[in-house]
Amino acid sequence: MTRQFKKLSHSLYECKYHVVFCPKYRYKILDTEVAQYMTQKLYDLCGQKKG
Repeated sequence: MTRQFKKLSHSLYECKYHVVFCPKYRYKILDTEVAQYMTQKLYDLCGQKKG
């Protein structure tokens, strides 16, 4: 497994993300088209980061 570190003048880092979604009152809204839309958008954003 290779890690892709980025370098600045005085640092070396690896960027990772953790996404947390907390709707008000914890209603289950991610169950139909909303879940599919959010999943696709997250994959699109991840693809932009790698590309």
